[in-house]
Amino acid sequence: MRNQAKLLRRKLSAQLKIMHNCPYCLGPLDANNAHQDHIHPVAKGGLSTSDNLVFVCSDCNLKKRDKVLISFL
Repeated sequence: MRNQAKLLRRKLSAQLKIMHNCPYCLGPLDANNAHQDHIHPVAKGGLSTSDNLVFVCSDCNLKKRDKVLISFL
């Protein structure tokens, strides 16, 4: 389980190297304001897999909370 978490963090860290904007609001995204978001919330059955995780700005992550993406957007 711990090795899986390290692998996911490494994959997501690669996202920050190529994406400099939040995928939700297009605002600036960097290591200082990036939050890991479950695209499909865990509260709604989402899993912590690389296909379901993305870095977003802290503002979007806090606003999205446990909403599904279509409801948030």
